[in-house]
Amino acid sequence: MKLKKLYSAKFKKDYVAASAVIIFIGLVALEIMLAVAIPLHLRSDQVWAHQVLRQQTLTLFDSLRNNIANVQPNGKQVAGEMQLLSDNLDRLAVFLRTNNKQLTTEQFQLLREDLQFMNQVFNRLKANRPYGEPRTLDPAAFMKQIIQQADTIEQQRPAQ
Repeated sequence: MKLKKLYSAKFKKDYVAASAVIIFIGLVALEIMLAVAIPLHLRSDQVWAHQVLRQQTLTLFDSLRNNIANVQPNGKQVAGEMQLLSDNLDRLAVFLRTNNKQLTTEQFQLLREDLQFMNQVFNRLKANRPYGEPRTLDPAAFMKQIIQQADTIEQQRPAQ
């Protein structure tokens, strides 16, 4: 009886086969690196965006405080409104000094919007355009009305 020999294809170990295996392993390793690197990169961009927003907000805050300190207001009303704005920024400075590290990106965005509004208010006040209107009260008109009401009440009271 003749033994049948099973022959398999002769696999030649040459540079083409070795390079195919190396390329395959390299592609798998590259996919794994991308799966890890992309989320890390996105997280890094978010951190930098937060830091840039934080720095821009604090710079706007500092420049607004400096501008208010260096302006001499014209008139009592503008001076009063400028003082309110200055007091508000002073209170905000105390808050930021203690809490700026804990503020989120959304909170910095809201703070920046508020500071931009305050900057608009400052520019309006610097141009000598106050928000309120000075009003003078005429106490004579009010006193006349009170006296008339008192006279009416006196007339309606029964005599004793």
